[in-house]
Order: sequence, then C-alpha cells, then structure tokens
Amino acid sequence: MTPTNEANARSGRLAAQVERILEARPVRILLSAAIVASLVPDFEAPWPMAWFATLFAAEFVARGFVLWDTRRRGVDGGVGIGAWGLLVLDFLALLSFAPVPATWQEARWLRVFRLSRMLLLAGYWAPLARDLWVIVSRRERWQQVIWMGVAVALLSFAGATLIFHLGDGEVDFDGDGRITAHDRGFFNLLWWSFRQIQDPGNMIASPRSVAALVVSLVLTVFGLFLVSFLIGLGTDVVRELLELGRVRPPGLAAHTVIVNVDSRIEELLRELFRFYRKSEGLRRALRSPSRLHRLWDGLRGTVGPDFVVTGKTAEEPEFLKDRDFRRVIYRAATEREQDFLERVDGHRARRLLLLADHEREDADARTVETLFFLASALDAEDPGHDGSRLLLAEVLDEAHVAAAETAVARARTVRGITVPSERLIGLFWATCLREPGAGRLLVELLTSHGREIYTVIFDARALSFRVSRPPWLPADPVAAMGPFVEHALSLPKRPVAPLALLCGRPGDEAYGHLDVYFGGGETPAAPVRGIVVVADNVAGARALATDERSEAPPPPASVWPLDVAPSAGLGDASGTGRPRVVVFGFRRSTAHMVADLLRAEPAASLTVVVGDEQEADGVRRALGAHALSCSLSGASHESGVFEVAATTIRYRCRHGEGTVEIAVADRTAVADPTFLDDLPGGLGSVCEVDAVCFVADPSGAADARITATVFEILTLATARRLVPPRLLVEVSETDLANRLAADLFARFPDVPDRVEVHAYDALRSFLLFQSVVVPGFDAIYTRILSSRGHRLRRVVPRAQPPASIAFPDLVRSCAARGLRLIAVEEGDGPTDPHRTLHVAPLPNDPGYAVYPGRLAALWVVMPEDGAARLESEGASPGP
Repeated sequence: MTPTNEANARSGRLAAQVERILEARPVRILLSAAIVASLVPDFEAPWPMAWFATLFAAEFVARGFVLWDTRRRGVDGGVGIGAWGLLVLDFLALLSFAPVPATWQEARWLRVFRLSRMLLLAGYWAPLARDLWVIVSRRERWQQVIWMGVAVALLSFAGATLIFHLGDGEVDFDGDGRITAHDRGFFNLLWWSFRQIQDPGNMIASPRSVAALVVSLVLTVFGLFLVSFLIGLGTDVVRELLELGRVRPPGLAAHTVIVNVDSRIEELLRELFRFYRKSEGLRRALRSPSRLHRLWDGLRGTVGPDFVVTGKTAEEPEFLKDRDFRRVIYRAATEREQDFLERVDGHRARRLLLLADHEREDADARTVETLFFLASALDAEDPGHDGSRLLLAEVLDEAHVAAAETAVARARTVRGITVPSERLIGLFWATCLREPGAGRLLVELLTSHGREIYTVIFDARALSFRVSRPPWLPADPVAAMGPFVEHALSLPKRPVAPLALLCGRPGDEAYGHLDVYFGGGETPAAPVRGIVVVADNVAGARALATDERSEAPPPPASVWPLDVAPSAGLGDASGTGRPRVVVFGFRRSTAHMVADLLRAEPAASLTVVVGDEQEADGVRRALGAHALSCSLSGASHESGVFEVAATTIRYRCRHGEGTVEIAVADRTAVADPTFLDDLPGGLGSVCEVDAVCFVADPSGAADARITATVFEILTLATARRLVPPRLLVEVSETDLANRLAADLFARFPDVPDRVEVHAYDALRSFLLFQSVVVPGFDAIYTRILSSRGHRLRRVVPRAQPPASIAFPDLVRSCAARGLRLIAVEEGDGPTDPHRTLHVAPLPNDPGYAVYPGRLAALWVVMPEDGAARLESEGASPGP
C-alpha cells in the first residue's frame, strides 16, 4: 500500500468512526435536547450560549469532515446538494451563538437561522418519522379518516339546519351569556354543532328548546363514537409503529449479530455481558480505589457493545425481557431473507455469529449455504471494506468444517472462522474421563468467572485490537519462549501466566489453523504471530503485548527442583489392566471422545449402548468416517483410524489398538435394574466398571431417561454395598444439570472427582462465548484437550517445597521440566476432598503463595510423552 492510499484508508476509518459517534443514540439524544434548549429565550445568558456554541461547533466540524470524506471517496455517488445546503444553514446557525455587541442589534436576525437546526433535529430521527408517515399515509387509513370527516361535516350541517328551522331561540348558542339574534345565525349554529361532536361535555345547560336538546343528544352520542374511533385509530398507528420498529435497522455500528437465537443460548449472552463488565476498567476502578490502575482499560473502549440477535419467532424469547439484556435488540428474521443484513445493520457489524439450527437434520448444510450467502452479500454491498469483519459459524459435524471454510475462502471483506462445537465438547468429556477433576478447571477457563485463556494475535486486520509484535519478542519460537515467560511473570501490577506462542504465516487470518507452541518437541517453521496467557482480564494479555520494556528482570538464579508424577487417571477397578467404560447414547461429539480416550488408553474396553439397530448403524458410519472427516478439516488432534466390523470396532494408532463394542438395548430397559446389573458384552454389573458416561440429546428427549438411570445406579450400588463407578453425566438443560450436580455432590462429599455433571446447552454456550472473545480459541483447546501432543494433565508432587513458594516460581519450576503451569490445588494431599483450586492467582490472591505441606496437585500442559519422562527423570536439577 502506497503512503497516499494508506493515508486515505486512515482518513476513511476515522470518518467512519466519527459517523458512528454522530449516529449513536446517546449522542443524538444529547444534540436533540441541546437544539431544543438553544431555542428557549431564557437561555440567552453568556454561559449557556458559550456551551451551545462549543457543542454545535464540534458537531459542525465532525459532520463537515464526514461529508468531505464521503465526497472524496465517492461513496454512494458522493454527497447531494441538500446535505451541503443543510451544512451551510448549520454554519449560519452557529454564527448566531457568537457574542453580539449592543450596537449590533441589527445582527440579531441571525438567530432566526437557529430554527434551521430543527431540520437537523428531524434528520436525527428520520427513520421514526418515515415509519410514522408510511403508516398514516396508507390508503385504507386515509379513507377511514376522510369518511369520518365527511360524517362529522354532514351531521354538523344537519344539526345546524334542524335547529335553524325548528328551534325557538331560547338557547345561547354563541356562549356570550346573552340570547340575541346573533344566536340564530346559521354559521354560529354550524360551529356549535361541530363543537358538540368534538366535546361531549358541551351540552346545553337547560332543556328549553326540544329541537336543540334532541340535536345535542344525537351529536353527543356520535361524538363518543368519534372519540372511540380516534382512540382505536391511534392505537393501530402505535401498534404498527412498534411492529415496523421491530424490522427497522437498529442504527448500530461495531456491534455483534447472533443468528438463530433461541431460549437455549441464554447462557451465551450472560457470559458475553459478564465478560464485558469484567473488562470494563472504569467501573472496576470506581468500585475499588485499589484498582485505579485499571481506569485506563475503561477509557480504551473495553466496555460492553450492543448486540442484535435474530430468531424465527415473532416474539422475542422470554429471557431477553430480563433487565440484564436491555442492550440486546431482537429481530424476527431468517438469515436468507434478502433484507436480512439491512435489518440487523450487518454491513456495519464487527462480527456475525451464526449458530447451528439443531431443529434441522441438515443443519451444517444450511450453515454452509448461509455462510456463502452472507459473505457474498457483504462483499457486494461494501467492496471497499478493510476486511475487519468476522463471520463465525458453528459447525456440528467435523466432515463439514472444510466445506464451511471453503465457502468463505474467497471473501474479501470478511474473515470466516468455523466453531467446531461438537468436536470440542467431545474432547472436553474425554479430558474429564482421563483426568478426574478436570471439569472444574475447564469450566473456569471457559467462562467469565475467575481466570480465562486469552490470546493476542499480532498484525491482525480482522480484530479490533491491533498491535505489532513487541521488540523484546523474537520471531523464532524457540528464542521467544524465554523472554515471553519472564515478561509475563514480571508484568507490572498485573502479571499473567504464560502458556503458549501462536505461530503462523504473516497475513494469515485463519486463526483456527495457527500452530500452538508450548515449548519443546517439534518447532513450528512459521514465525511467532501471537501469545497465549492465562489472566483475570483481557487487559492483562494486551498489557503484555504492549509491554515497552526492552528486557524483563533477570529470573532467579535457581528454582525449586520440582518432582511430580501424573495422577492416577482413568483407573482400573477390575485389576485386569483394561479400564472399562460404558457410554449411554451417541452423538457427533461422541466419536471424538471415543477416539481420544482410546488413543490415551489403548487397553481400555469401551462399550457404546444405543437404542436400536438403526442407531447402531449410525454409530458405525460415524466412527468409520471419523478419520476422513478430521483429515479434511485439518484437525491436529486425530492420528488414528477406526476399522469397523459387524459388532466390534477397532481403533488403531501408533500407541496401540483399542476396541469399541456396540450394544443395543431398548430405551425403556436402560434404566431397569436388571439390565444395569448384567450389562451386555460380559461386563457384569454397572458397579464393576470404571466409568459410566451419559451423552445428552440436544432436544432434551433423553434427559428423563438419563436422570432415572443415574439414580438407579446409585440405588443398585447402595443395595450391593459397592462404591458406584465414576459418573460423567451430560443432560440438555442447564437448570437440571445444576440441581443434579448439587444432589450427587451431597451424596459423595468424601469422594473427590467421583461425579461430573454438565449441561449440553451450557457447554455449547461456553464454547461459543470463547469463539467471540478469544481469537484462535479452537486451536488452543483442541491441543490441550486432546491426548495427542501437549495436553492437560494433573500431576501430584512427590516432595513438598521446603518453604513458601510463590506462583511465578512454581511456573519457572514447571518450565524447567517442560511443563506449562495453569493452576494449583491446595490441600492436605492429592485426595483431600476439601482441596481448593487456584487458577493463575495474582499477588494477594489465595493460592499465590503455597506453604509446605499444602501443595496437593498441579494442573499443567505437558508433552505427550511427558508422563514417561517424569517417571524416568525424577526431580528436576534446576538451572
């Protein structure tokens, strides 16, 4: 880009920002109130006039700059003569606020031009005025008004004629308190009749004239009907005005559009609002004087944006009526309507999030079609856009991820990013199976509570926060890891936990395909493109990316020699060396869970229980196509392949070979104690297996059956005086999951990590929330949740630190062993049921300093062969 083109682009972006400010609703309200107030004679004092002059001068300069930039770029044919004429009148009105000496009284006529600002006031609310005109100017409504006017005129004329010919002159019709010949004038009688219709309270004072009394009663009754008609007409106008308001563009910019909203994504919106409230440094600074250093965050714009959500129903979902969602605008629209982008201001949105339609069997096909439609429509509508819009799409089936990415690959003005929610949900459950207790950590990382994983991608055109790679961070990943760790741990006022580096080609905006480098192992060939940290706030990650220190303080001369071992993991209750897992139900995500579990535990025996042979065939097809689907999507977590036979499915990878048995059982029999006490495949009682995993149906159809089966297992275990297996329960509804989790945790208070209960709706909302606020989140979580490459592990110390040790020193001790520390468990031992979890604690937070005897476990990201290395190496020697 030449310097001239770059300057023009900057000018265009500045003009667009200024126009968004002028069009913002609070600004329009302020200017409207100021225009009205400036016309009030009581404000002719010097100080109000100076305030008005300052405000309107700033507005005049801003509006002139926008018109000049629009004319320069020739957008929409340039600027019409009307806009320039209004600007000239605006300038004359601005001159009227200048101080006028007493000797220049003849110049006070300039103040008449202030009335021209009323035209500008109408322009501020033009959409509302246009809607009102459209409603009242409809033909049938004008016909109703005209016929009613004709009826009023005829009745008034008839009443005046009757009184003129039949009245006896005993009534004061002109209201002057006297009965004179003037009262008999026909036009006076006509005016009295008209007033009688309009004001039913204008009846004659005494019934002296029978004709006047009858006419007055008839006109009064008709007047009541007239008032009712006018009220009904006004009600219809208001109702239609509200209906038009629901389809009118909301007038937003730099907002977020969420498509296919229903009642199940309430948690997604709540997480987004919690995140923006958490990131709003101004509010947090005013709430606590000790946090005044966060004031700048609020001034830098990290405040909650506006949201436009669309759904199929005419009425908005009930949860949107909550006061927490007052910044959310609902539009009843489908994404394939021709005016969809206009109705949601999509061409001015910062990001569009397309949710999968679970009610459709071809949900992904619809998503791919809609992606292509929206991307091409945005390209055609605004070909000069700088490409900073994000188009995120939820894809359920791994086989369709590549097709979705291809559909938007040629788009010029948007960046398409897929959100493989089912893949990540499957890997979430696989991690919970392999690592007991991982669910609590992952929920904190995936939600706005506590600490989260944040990224900063350098030189990213499609992101609102744009920053170049800091000088202290080398482009080579190996050389960059050391400075990255030390700068993160020594960041003033807000240290963050370093996790990984993102590597990729410069200019590559496909954030989901960036290489995640944790250190050690295979080094990416591409340079460093971003950083990954665990922090309490997005501002922490941004502060690290903008750290101006040339080098961090030197690390300690020595670190504590960490000596840890991996925790027990899945377990082996049978003592045969083959952990046994039973999975009730199957969904797209289950294929990822099964494959990842068998890759980590090839000796495991895994049985999938489905309701009929048709479902069993679907399981075989899904597992058989799993490897090809992952290969097409470019997913880095899959390296094995399923070999499908009639009843047994084998999974082969370089670590070994695992088997999957498919059992068919009637859905009503699954919760039967007889079935649970004698599982198919020779597994025996359900209490003798290591883990039982329940897979939810997104529609909620299986929730009742899952809940009943869970309690049947508990009853059976109590009757047999056995410890129940680990229960990993997924239901559809969030409220049911919360109640079930509370009950099960109360039953097993002394058995840590025995139960994991999560809602499908909540997990999906958490992942979609991450897709909005964390660029490249799917690449990061796919890496740490899968068992291939670096993965999340829980390790327990073989020895306690000799003295109190701070979290940054624990990070350095782990880094010396090739581990990336995320969280610390504090308690009396690794099995202490009352141990507490501390994720990336800050100074003065609980868990920041761990005392001898209180280090229960560490949650780290370690290489695939990290467990074997820890066993063979023992304690680290330290540097």
